[in-house]
Order: sequence, then C-alpha cells, then structure tokens
Amino acid sequence: MIAGMSHLAGNIFQKQLYSSVKERVEGEIVSLKFFSSTTDLWSSGTMHPYMSFTIHYITVDWKLRTSCLQTQFLPSDHTGDNLAEALEAVLDAWNLKKEQQVCITTDNGSNIVLATNKLQWQRLPCFGHNLNLAVQKMTIVFQELWVWPGA
Repeated sequence: MIAGMSHLAGNIFQKQLYSSVKERVEGEIVSLKFFSSTTDLWSSGTMHPYMSFTIHYITVDWKLRTSCLQTQFLPSDHTGDNLAEALEAVLDAWNLKKEQQVCITTDNGSNIVLATNKLQWQRLPCFGHNLNLAVQKMTIVFQELWVWPGA
C-alpha cells in the first residue's frame, strides 16, 4: 500500500471509530437526569494548550460511566472569561444543561475557579491535586529541616 493510502485509510478508520463512539455516548447521555464533570488544562509535549472535559454518570441500567467528551485546542488566553466560554460550549455541543450538572471537579487555578464561579457551577476541588500540593510542600519543609547524614 502506498504511504499516502495508508495514512488515508487510517484517517477514515479514526473518523469511523470516533463517529461510532460518539453515537454510543450521545445515546447514553440523552436521557441523563444528572452528571458530574471534571476538567483540566494541560500542555502537549510541544507546549500546545488543551482543555479536556469529562463527565461521570450512571446509565439507566445502573452502570457507572465516565466519558471524555472533548479535548480541545485552547490557544486563547486562559482567563476566567475564556474558560467559562469554552466550558459552556462543551455543554452546548453535547446538548447538556448546566442544571443537570451536580458539580465540576477542577484544580485550584484561579482562572478555572473564576470560570466556574462566573457560570455559577458548583465546584469541587480535586483531592488528588491538593494531596500532591501538600506532599510537595512537605518535601520542601523536610529538606529544609532534615540534616542529611554525611552532608
């Protein structure tokens, strides 16, 4: 197979897979009464900024599901206003209503806190993020207090 054809076949397969998974997720979430969500901003290895948005819900047959609805390139300034707009756009794109969202879990960045406040969304600080911050802080404190043998 010619390299160009292989690439084209891969793109077609990816689009078909994406469409299939998106259709399944849309079928599950169309009847949701409630969901919770998580979001995070991160940078690729080439330092391109992205925002991921994941929802967590229970299906009508009582199965716990987690679906990453979107990972989007976010080149604009990460201000509270811009993040609020991006978060609202995700809900709109997936036909979800903010009244269905029980809460959103985020890190403690002032920009995401501002965005969730602006949207009047109930925010839950990420336990894992806070635990990591505490361990990092304690590591610094211990290094300052500890006299290393042989030093």
